[in-house]
This record gives sequence, C-alpha cells and structure tokens, in this order.
Amino acid sequence: MSTIKTIIIYEWLQLKRSRTLWLLTLIFSVISIYAAWYGRSEVKEQQRKIALLQDSVAVKMNVLSRELLQHDSTAWEYDPLYKTVFYNRPDGIAALAFGQRDLHKFAIEISEGTYYYNKYATGYSNKTLSGEITNPQKQLAGHLDLSFVIVFLLPLYFILLSYNILSAEKEEGTLPLLAVQAVSTRKIFFAKLFVRWLITTMLAILLLLTAALITGAVTDARIFLFIAATMLYSVVWAGVVSLVVSFKKASGFNALFLISTWLVFGMLLPAAFNAFLTAKYPAINKIALASAVQKANVEVFGIPRIAVADSFYAMHPQYNNLPGDTLPGGWYNPRWIRATHAVLDNKVQRVETPYLRVLEDRIRTAGKFNYCSPALLMQSILTGAAASDHKQIYAFDTASWHYFKTWNSYLDDRIFFKNNRFTKADFDNLPVYTFKPVVDYRQVVFSLLVLLATGLVLLAVSLLRLSAPF
Repeated sequence: MSTIKTIIIYEWLQLKRSRTLWLLTLIFSVISIYAAWYGRSEVKEQQRKIALLQDSVAVKMNVLSRELLQHDSTAWEYDPLYKTVFYNRPDGIAALAFGQRDLHKFAIEISEGTYYYNKYATGYSNKTLSGEITNPQKQLAGHLDLSFVIVFLLPLYFILLSYNILSAEKEEGTLPLLAVQAVSTRKIFFAKLFVRWLITTMLAILLLLTAALITGAVTDARIFLFIAATMLYSVVWAGVVSLVVSFKKASGFNALFLISTWLVFGMLLPAAFNAFLTAKYPAINKIALASAVQKANVEVFGIPRIAVADSFYAMHPQYNNLPGDTLPGGWYNPRWIRATHAVLDNKVQRVETPYLRVLEDRIRTAGKFNYCSPALLMQSILTGAAASDHKQIYAFDTASWHYFKTWNSYLDDRIFFKNNRFTKADFDNLPVYTFKPVVDYRQVVFSLLVLLATGLVLLAVSLLRLSAPF
C-alpha cells in the first residue's frame, strides 16, 4: 500500500509540473464559469418575463377588483376577462441544466376564454413574455449551460490527461524499469489512472459548486445528485480509457480511438437517435397547431349559432334547459361566448391529442435510447434532476390544462347557475394554483446505478486484459 501511495504522490508531482494540465484546467474552468453565468442570465430572463406577464394580468385584475368592491356585484363580461398566469418558473438548479426550457412555453394565461388560443395563437405581447417567441439562431445553437460542459467537455479533459498513461512509458523506454518493480504494471496503471480521475473529479466538483453559488443553487439538495452523477460519469470514462489502453497500442492510436469514442457517444449516437425518433414519431409542429386554432376560430364563428349551442350542450348537458337560458343569444351574451370558446377548444383538442400521444411515445422511446450512450444518460440525469427534461415540460402542459378546466368550472358556476353574477367574494376565491415540478428520483437513482455498473464493468474488463504482459 505504501508503494502505491508513493506512485500516486509521484504521479501528482509529475502532472503538477505539466503545462498541459494547467492549460486544460484553465480552459475548462473559464468555460464552466461562463456557462454558469450564462445559465443564470437565461433563468433570470425567464423569471423577468414571467413577472412582466403577471404584472400585465394583475393590472387588469386590480381594475375588476375595484369595480367589484364599489358595486358589490357585477355581471360577467366578455371584456375584460378574468385572468391569471400559470407558469413553470426556473430556479438555480435549472440554470445548471436548462434542458428543454428554451424550446417550450413556460407561462400561459388562464382565463374564461379559450385555452388553446392563449396557448398557441395569442398576441405578440403574450407570446414574447411567455417564451413562445425567441431568437431562432439561439434555439438552433442551444444553450451553453454547465450540463453541456460536464457531459461533453469533461470526458475530453479526462481523455487528454490519460490517453498515454502507459504507452508513453513504452515509447520513452521507461516501461522495462516499471516491469522490474515489486508492484505490477497493472497496479501502476490504475494508480496513475486514479490520480487523473481524482484531478478531473475534484476540479469538476469545485466548478460545479462554484456554478451553484453563482446561480443560487448551492443550498438546493439536488446539487448532491449533480455531484454524484459527475463522479460516476468520470468513472465511466476512466473505464473507457483503461479499456482502450489495455489493447497496448501506441499513444496516437489511443488518442484517435478515444476521441472517436467521444464523438460517437456524444454526437453521432444522439444525432442518429434523434433522426430515428423524428422519422418514427413525426410530431405536429406548433405552427400547425396555431393554424388549427385560427381555423377552428373561423369555423366556430362561421356556423349557425344554434349549431354552436347544440355542440356545447352535447359536451355540457348539465347546462342545458336552465332557467333564464338565452343561448344562442346575442354577441355579448356570456353563455354564448362561453359556448363558442368551449366548442373552439374541443375542435383544437382533436388536433393536439395526436400531438401529445406522439410526444409521449417519443419520450418513452428516447428514455430507452439513453442507456445506449453514457453522454445521453448523463444528460437525462442532469435535466431530470433539474426538472428541465421533456417529461417535466409535458407535465406542465398537462397541469395547465387541468388548471384551465378548474378555473372555467368555477366561472361556469357563476355564469350558468347564479344568473351571471360575480361578487367580490367570488373574485377573492378564484382558484389559484402553482406548478411545482416533481423530480422522478427513482429514475435518477436508477440511472446513476447504471452509470456505476457501466464504469465498473469497463474497469473489470480492463483489469483482466492488463494482467497479461504489456
């Protein structure tokens, strides 16, 4: 044990004098700090837009509140609408792994109007503040968050430190000296590998904690999942390096093969899987969904009003034949407006339902593909822990629909059963929900165990291969 300890200390002293180590460390550190700052700025921008959208809605709602306070009771009106904002607010952990948050709406107005018009075909102001409109060039390039640095650049850092652990000794003629030592070449190799793994892991953890401090996530317990994932991901790449070195090839071969492996796991496989998923599960794009909203809007207001009323009562028979029922009524009849909105939403839902079904299938299949690549699996762990993955975006969409239905049920009770009266007490008791992301910790832990098993298997195979003479 003392001999191994001596080798580890000597190897660290050797690396410490290497310009390559410090240059790589500097580059990796600068990129990591910038990624943390960038993630923080993106999160703050989304939080700012959510606040602006809330303020915009609050102004209108405050006017209604004052009117209700003065008149005690007022009839339901088509304009202005009673509104609230349902949002998926990012936090400090999300700044470390932005995931899908930049590609999907993170806030939506909930009103007694139409759900899908608010979701897909609202005006410029709401689209801008809700995240629907953004720089397409930025969406194409993606975000440089810390998860990207860990998943794609950390392995490269480790490879550049480790590809020539033993091959350099052979090429420099010092390997025979190692062979005559009391410690086997295999133990020397793993001692050298351990030093490089420790340097890589400690640096990554230090930068991860620094980034968490910058983004405000340092007090979030999920940061320990990021740390555990980073350590195990480094174990996997230590296994990959040791397996390649065990073939006893030249340093150039090792470097080329390891870089190729990095490209396959980090870029080629994800691109191939994405192409397969796109071909297997072609989804309706959002432009088509917005077009469906506009088309349904034209259809609803173009068909006879009695037909709209009949369609509405078919969906909500409990509202039919109520005392004082005035459907189909005039343009500003609140029951008529509610009926047109319900019919419009029903038409668009028929288009969105296949879209959501395809999205579910895509998420399920993509989850299986993640186990084919350490990079994909690591990315899924980080975005899953940060509640920024496809599952969480889908959960937000589902929750917003349920909130909309609850909101409308509350208003329907006043519109249809209380003679269109809405009091200050009714206003004060409007349903209020907050979306709270739910992290699937079982899935995250299982993925961590898969990373651990993968790394241990690779190291075990390497250990057997290195038992033969070098």
